[in-house]
Amino acid sequence: MIEREKVIKALDLCKYDPDPGQTVKYLHSCVYCPYWNDGVAPECSVMYTDAIAMLKEQEAKQVELYGKEDWYGLVCVCPDCKAVWMSGESETHFCPNCGRPLKWE
Repeated sequence: MIEREKVIKALDLCKYDPDPGQTVKYLHSCVYCPYWNDGVAPECSVMYTDAIAMLKEQEAKQVELYGKEDWYGLVCVCPDCKAVWMSGESETHFCPNCGRPLKWE
């Protein structure tokens, strides 16, 4: 599992560049990066891969719908946590249980 705080700290350090193009960044940021590899070099590609994976985890997923719409609405199921709720009159954009972004198509 990707450590969210580790990725955030690394990206925050990576954006700091007091003197663009110089080795100053290396001394001020890279050595403190959680992706630093035993004094050899930061593993930036791993950090980027982790950051992309975290962003993809936040993409909206299609809501599962069951039954026919009636006075109460539709029975909806979250694709992640499997929470069940009635849609009511409006479509929610997030799961009321886990907060997963939802798509309605």
